[in-house]
Amino acid sequence: MRQVPDNFRTIAAKRTPSARRYAILGNGRLARHLRAYFSAIGLAVVSWSRCGDPKANTFPDITHGEKRLQHTLAHADVALVLFSDPAIIPFVEKHQGQCNGNSQPVQWVHCAASVVSPPAFCAHPLMTFSHRPYALETYQKMAFACDDVERFGRLFPALPNPVFQLSADIRPLYHALCVLAGNIPQMIWQGCLQSFDDLHVPRQAVETYLRQVLANFLAAPNSALTGPLARGDHPTINKHLHHLQQGTDLQAALAGVYRAATALHAAGKHKNGDTAATHPSVMDTRA
Repeated sequence: MRQVPDNFRTIAAKRTPSARRYAILGNGRLARHLRAYFSAIGLAVVSWSRCGDPKANTFPDITHGEKRLQHTLAHADVALVLFSDPAIIPFVEKHQGQCNGNSQPVQWVHCAASVVSPPAFCAHPLMTFSHRPYALETYQKMAFACDDVERFGRLFPALPNPVFQLSADIRPLYHALCVLAGNIPQMIWQGCLQSFDDLHVPRQAVETYLRQVLANFLAAPNSALTGPLARGDHPTINKHLHHLQQGTDLQAALAGVYRAATALHAAGKHKNGDTAATHPSVMDTRA
C-alpha cells in the first residue's frame, strides 16, 4: 500500500453547529458559489464587493465602498477575500488587524492556491465553478486544500467537506496541476468537437464517447488508454499527424497537442496497471 505523503494530514473532526459569521468579499464565480453554499447550510453570511451590485452587497445603501466594507466586516468573524490573485495580498495587508463589531480581530481567508500570504489562511476548493449554482450535495463533496486541517476546522466548523493539507511551498505546483487537469482536456475537446462538427459527426455520438472516456479513466486511470498510443502504433500516429497538419489552423494546432501527448506518453507519465484500488484516502471527511 502506498504511504501517505508527509505533506498530508488527517484529523477526526466532529461536525458542529457554527456560531461564526462570514463575510464573502468579491463578486466572481467563486464568491457567488460560496454565497450560495454557505446560505444553503444556514451560515450567517454578509457580502461585499467594490461594485454596488445589491446581489453582491449586503448593505448596498452605503454607497462609499470603504465605508460599506467596514460596515460589512463589523458583522463578520471570518472574511473570505475572493479577488484576483494579485489583489489579495495588498488588500489583506491593508486591512489586517481589522476588528468586527464585537472588538474581535477578523480572521482572513483566501482561496487562491498560488498565493502565499502569511496574514491570511489559504483554503482552496478543488472544484471547477460554472456560471450557475450547484446542488448542495455537490458543494458538500468538494475538497479543500488548506494550510492546516485543524485550523480549517476551527474556521469552518459547520462545513462537512473533505479537507487535506498542503504546505505553502508546494501549493503553486498543485495549482498548476489543477489548471492542467481541469482546463487542458476541455480545450482539446472543444477543438475536437468543432472539427467533428465540420465532418458532420453527430454531436450525440461524440458526447457518448467522451462520457465513457471519462468514466473509464476515473475507474482505472492507469489502464484506460486505448488506440495507437496504447499500442505503440507509430505508423498510425504519423498518419494522424499528417492529416491534422494538412487540415484547418485549428486542426494543425491539435497536431501539436497530439505530438506533445506522444512525448508525454513516451516519458512514462502513463503507466500500466490500476493502482486506484490501493490508493489510500488522505482527506479528513469531517464526518
